[in-house]
Amino acid sequence: MPDDADGVDGVDDVDDVDGVADALAAKLAQLRRLVEAAEKRAGRPPVPQPPPPQQQAESWPIESAVHGTVLDTARGSCFLSDSVLPSSHRHGRWPLALALELRGDELDWLSFPTGAGCACLDRAVFVDVETTGLAGGTGTIPFLIGLGFFEGPAFVIHQYLMRGPHEEAAVLAEVSARASERETVVSFNGKAFDLPLLETRYTLARQRFPFPTGHVDLLFGARRVWRPRLESCRLANLEYRVLGVSRHDDIPGSLVPQVYQDYLRTGDGRYLAPVFEHNLLDVLSLVTLAGRLGQLRRRPLSALEDDPADLVALGRSLERAARAAGCADRPEAQNESMQCYREALAAGLAADDAARALLALSLLHKRRGERDEALRCWEQLARGPGRAGPACARPALIELAKHHEHVTRDYALALGYSEAAARLPGGPAEKDALSHRIRRLSSRLRGPAA
Repeated sequence: MPDDADGVDGVDDVDDVDGVADALAAKLAQLRRLVEAAEKRAGRPPVPQPPPPQQQAESWPIESAVHGTVLDTARGSCFLSDSVLPSSHRHGRWPLALALELRGDELDWLSFPTGAGCACLDRAVFVDVETTGLAGGTGTIPFLIGLGFFEGPAFVIHQYLMRGPHEEAAVLAEVSARASERETVVSFNGKAFDLPLLETRYTLARQRFPFPTGHVDLLFGARRVWRPRLESCRLANLEYRVLGVSRHDDIPGSLVPQVYQDYLRTGDGRYLAPVFEHNLLDVLSLVTLAGRLGQLRRRPLSALEDDPADLVALGRSLERAARAAGCADRPEAQNESMQCYREALAAGLAADDAARALLALSLLHKRRGERDEALRCWEQLARGPGRAGPACARPALIELAKHHEHVTRDYALALGYSEAAARLPGGPAEKDALSHRIRRLSSRLRGPAA
């Protein structure tokens, strides 16, 4: 999975031999710190770290540096690291088992606009890959494939490593044996990266692509709920800002391809210990992120635990999903979104968020034929266009102009609202429509030509 992490300066920027040695030594020191942190979190005694290349006398095989075993298969050998956690294990603020509470409408909403393919995530496979590059294409190899799945009261993580490109066929076959048993895939940006990459590798290896067609890509649900509030919906940012997960000394995603090349060059498995830890945490974050999103769909008001602005975004997301399902006019669907907007406004919002909530609430009132309530919202927005912002004040002014032209027949008031709306920024189509409305209202106020 691509990770938009900041890059690091490489040795290409150094012009002399001493500078190259210093840069390499700094990089190895960083890797040693990452390995120590990974071993400490795993509860294992620290593994001695690799000495500088010029002093290295021996390499540690991967099975000595990372908990796991070498698998001998009909297609060759590969390395498997497996971990088992109770479903009650808390990754951040919530237990893994929270994801098992998703049902029906929650899964449909989470997988929108495609189908989830299952009734519960107990039959899902959670997927995250580490690759030799972030560009994709036939030259990119997913050298470490992490799969997570529920088995009874436990959550199991299998991490399959290619100790070299020659082990790809064996890894793909082992992954296939697990993935084909499941009913849906859960990923983060997997629709754009992980799954297309894996499908390419299976095609090149002349093996059948084993992953189910049902797919819950959590990136889309995360954007619908948190993009208005957070500056980034990268998984690392969601972990910190939403899930309450803090990674210490985590290896940056941009370093992972180079670390794998170092492993291939030296055969020393200690280089990859931080990569296994990074991948395992990614898989666990998929589980709790799915659980939190499902919890928000099931109990929207729980968004107030984080920020009332999330409740506004959630209400808008529920409206879009209802329109796509053809049930936007059903009172029960409308009531759910209206409650989101009202509770968010009552909890207190920043000016921009409050304006968005008020405008969304007004349009729901209009759709339900509750004109007096809609008018109160529009007038409130129109009184403070500076605070509300043009994006919300302009539609409110246009709705007021329509109301007074067609309902109250107060053309002077309608013209005033139209002119106020025309003074705010807007698109060409809106400007043309307002110009036409202003000319029409001005003509009506002048009366019939003599």
